[in-house]
Amino acid sequence: MIRIVTEDMYPTKKRAGKRVRIAVGCACAVLAVALVFSPALRLNVFAFFDETDAVHVDAGAIENGTLAIGTHLIHLSALTTELYDKAQATVADSGQERIYYKSELAGGAWCDITDAQSLAVIATGYQDPSGQTPPATVDNAVVSALYFQYHTKSDGITYDLRDGQAICPFDVPDPYDLENMEELSPLKMHYDNLKEGQAGTDAGKQQIKKIEQFWQTNVRSVLTDDADNILGALQRYYVEVAKRENAEPELSAIQGVMAAVDASRRYEVLVAVDEALAAFLDVASSDDNGAYTEVTVIDGDDTDIEHATGALTDANLTSALGESISNVQTSMTDKEGRRLSEGVTVLSAVRYEASYGLIANAQSGDYAAADGDVVRLICLANIEAGEVQRADEEMKLLEDSLIPRASNRLTALLQEGENTAYKDAVASGQAGAVLASIEKERLAALNAARGELESFLTALADRKPAEETQPYIDNRITITEGWGALVPDDAFKGDAGQCVENHLDYLRDLKKGIENALGGNDLDQLAVEKASLQTDYKSALDGGDLAGAKATLEQIEALDARIAEAAEGTADGAPGSVDSLAADLLKEALDTVNNGGNASALGDTIDALSGIAETNPLAGQPALQKLLSAMQDKDAKNGTSTYKDQIEKAISHIADNQAAYDLAKSGAKDQAALAKIAEDFLASGADALSGLSASEKAAAELNALADLAAATGSDAAKQQLAAKAQGQMNGGNPLVFKALYATGEEYLPVTAISYAGGMRYVYNRNLSQATLARGADYYIFTSYSDEVRRAKDAGKVDTMEYQAGFQGCIHVPESYTEAQFGFHAVYLGGTDLGVLISEKTQAASDALLEALMA
Repeated sequence: MIRIVTEDMYPTKKRAGKRVRIAVGCACAVLAVALVFSPALRLNVFAFFDETDAVHVDAGAIENGTLAIGTHLIHLSALTTELYDKAQATVADSGQERIYYKSELAGGAWCDITDAQSLAVIATGYQDPSGQTPPATVDNAVVSALYFQYHTKSDGITYDLRDGQAICPFDVPDPYDLENMEELSPLKMHYDNLKEGQAGTDAGKQQIKKIEQFWQTNVRSVLTDDADNILGALQRYYVEVAKRENAEPELSAIQGVMAAVDASRRYEVLVAVDEALAAFLDVASSDDNGAYTEVTVIDGDDTDIEHATGALTDANLTSALGESISNVQTSMTDKEGRRLSEGVTVLSAVRYEASYGLIANAQSGDYAAADGDVVRLICLANIEAGEVQRADEEMKLLEDSLIPRASNRLTALLQEGENTAYKDAVASGQAGAVLASIEKERLAALNAARGELESFLTALADRKPAEETQPYIDNRITITEGWGALVPDDAFKGDAGQCVENHLDYLRDLKKGIENALGGNDLDQLAVEKASLQTDYKSALDGGDLAGAKATLEQIEALDARIAEAAEGTADGAPGSVDSLAADLLKEALDTVNNGGNASALGDTIDALSGIAETNPLAGQPALQKLLSAMQDKDAKNGTSTYKDQIEKAISHIADNQAAYDLAKSGAKDQAALAKIAEDFLASGADALSGLSASEKAAAELNALADLAAATGSDAAKQQLAAKAQGQMNGGNPLVFKALYATGEEYLPVTAISYAGGMRYVYNRNLSQATLARGADYYIFTSYSDEVRRAKDAGKVDTMEYQAGFQGCIHVPESYTEAQFGFHAVYLGGTDLGVLISEKTQAASDALLEALMA
């Protein structure tokens, strides 16, 4: 094989200045994802950072509220996920692994926040991740000595510090610069090693030239050119919006669309790179990759130089190519899930339309229309995250677009009947297992459509006044009752009919919740029922019917629990409650003792007070003790044994209830006392705390407070729990999350599972799929589906008891997480938050609970 080459075919990019080899100790965003899908290819990766391609800054002159991450300075008000990921990607290359924050709460000092559990923690106060002491401050000189390239200021604009020009942050890093593409770091490292050590050998020279030829691969296309133009138009619009006051939500929405366009562009580039790498690997691994003739022109004369066959055969080269291919393919998967796409859900389709509306209006310069598209995108993001921010606009989007489209999607599936795949399988005589598999896929599609519609209806109920929502849901029930007639009478009828019934059950439960919110019939009826039972209870006692009184008391206690649940505990201690019954009974009994009344009648009262003490120790037990003391004092004063039998009965009942009373009494500590006990325990170095992160310790504390509140009814515990839970949520504790109430089941978000299980997490927004991976274990969840794929492609599939939910990210039912990971969800009473508890945090929680109850 003869290859004719000339020097000008391989233009080599010159690198001036000091080059520092940096071992990549923490993977950048792309490579972190790559390790999920290619754990076998974990070579040592090195990158070269050119210090002359960066600048120093005057750290004292930087505005407060600025983060220093890698080679980026980013004002907190302008921080987005996309910018953070880009900054984090420069950490390994630059070797600048510490994260600093210029805190206005510390008088403008730079703080080292590298070990903060999340960036959100710095926005809630000048504290470390445990919330106890301030983080370390550093001199301005420390930050001034670092190398920076980009600065995103509080105006939301990113500037290149090397020339002071405003740039589009999505052009960093350059998507077309293959030599510096992160995915190709293994090949770049091999290339640099060749240039340093083998540039004078024939084999080295040939490899260097071949790699340099690869760097010049044309990866541009019509699609990438279109993306470049779109990003330019969006950046110009972004700059205009950045001039407005309080435009952070709008800027974030615009950047979200820009990120999707950039992902589309980089996906196309990666496809071209993947093809070029495959061709390169074919040549490099071939037994005959060829003798070639290098033609060099010297003073007009051609000089031919022969080179040996097989010069490209090099294990290091093929290994570098193989790892680069793995990285590229992994990144392709990531970008494919992030790129602009219609997706598979109604919400993703509406977001796609709003995104393209924004693009068209930005390109035409119609910024007023673009503003409307941005509002839609913001509303969609809020609905997706389960957050009510712009109630009226979100409600309109739900009523006018999301709910009608989701409803139409579900009814279309209901009336479709047997699909082509099923009919073809029947016609070809396929086995029952094949038919069952097709039917199961069909049911999954129905449940996904139903789940999304129900999520929209719940979102509407969260935004629409209850008095307006009630007739709306009544109308939805009427409409849904007619859906049964749409279902064809075929093999799919059973599943479709059950889907309709399940949706009706959801609507009826939603209606009931709305009625309760209005303070309507349920609460009124319960109150009337309780008043009647209280009258029956006193009548039974007066008539000596102890068994009847006890049964009636149990009914009153059950009603109190139902009232407390419906009214969020406001019935506790109210007039007419069990507490007041105990007080009334004690007063009557003391009157009997003081006035020398019938002693035998006190036996029934003692039994009644004991019954109260069993479920409300703080009400019943003190009353029993006071009555006992009164009887003992009376007999002692009179020198009689009138109350001997009643005293013995009271002593017996008090002994039986003492443990429950002690437990309830332990819940009487105030918030300050509870906080001090928890603080001392968490700082104690107890064995149960060994190896726990700050986030896990906080989770253990929340669980202990929840258990204390449940066991004792302590208001202080409830208040402390609510305050601590919200603080951890605001501070970004990955184990604390907004609770999802989709079914009777409790759920855990995949983000919390990923953190607790040390699993890598990748979300494909377009397919609405979340992948968790650890070693050879894969878990691929799809929103509103009960199926879990356990392999990257096909193979084993688990079926969960409940379908996955969605609220900001995919949520997994607790019954599955307990079985697979040993993680359970604790929904924290009195809040709308939950916490993930593992076996090790449960052990710490149990130990803390013991301290709280001591």
